[in-house]
Amino acid sequence: MGRMNSVERHYLMRGARRRQKLALDTMCFIYLLEDHPVHAHEMEALFGLVETGRCSAVTSTLSRAECLVLPYRHGRPDLVSAYVDLFDGLPNLTVVPIDTDVADLSARLRAQHRMRTPDALQVATAISSGADAFVTNDQGFLKLQEIEVLLVG
Repeated sequence: MGRMNSVERHYLMRGARRRQKLALDTMCFIYLLEDHPVHAHEMEALFGLVETGRCSAVTSTLSRAECLVLPYRHGRPDLVSAYVDLFDGLPNLTVVPIDTDVADLSARLRAQHRMRTPDALQVATAISSGADAFVTNDQGFLKLQEIEVLLVG
């Protein structure tokens, strides 16, 4: 393998250690499919790493629900289909259901860090899935000690 570009280094490396599994927050999917003016290109590169198997990714079923709200509200069946295709068809992406273990861990995280329930569920999914890092654009997650947080950008 040749030299890594800056996006690959940011998401795949932690010092000399290689990250194998990333947990993706909802906005990663939104930035990708809704062509975010600042972050779309970076998300294309990140999702390319997942698609080609350079790393695997996990996300909560909550991400799917959050992503579909506005396309349904605005009558955008094309965007609904694009999200469904991405969640159901991206190689090396696992959409993790919220089970009792994730719910219990999210409650502990919410109590300890005073997080909103959706945020706690995302982080609990990441931790329970054995992700090496959680990818988000929310700086509020940087306070967490339970998992490494990678900010988009």
